[in-house]
Amino acid sequence: MLSAKEKRFLRYWVDQRAGGMIKYVLPYTLAWALILFLLPLAASVFLNVLNFLHFDMLPVWIAIVLAVFIGFAIAFYSWGKNEKKWRMLEARNKEQAVG
Repeated sequence: MLSAKEKRFLRYWVDQRAGGMIKYVLPYTLAWALILFLLPLAASVFLNVLNFLHFDMLPVWIAIVLAVFIGFAIAFYSWGKNEKKWRMLEARNKEQAVG
């Protein structure tokens, strides 16, 4: 028997899958890229580590490209992990329905 949390995940993921991978990955990529771009800046201001880490020597365009690339990797990994979890729960749900 699936728990309420697992049933909720199945409903959530069916809705996400209906939109397609691009509509899932793109917003998450942009959100993670923004976080990953701003986090080192905020850390350097609040922790005063700008001189130690030499963020001032890193060109902005490289930081943006790096943040987008890492954000895409995180979003793509998240899609794959959720897809794997959905397949496992669907198989378990079908197994319980038959048995």
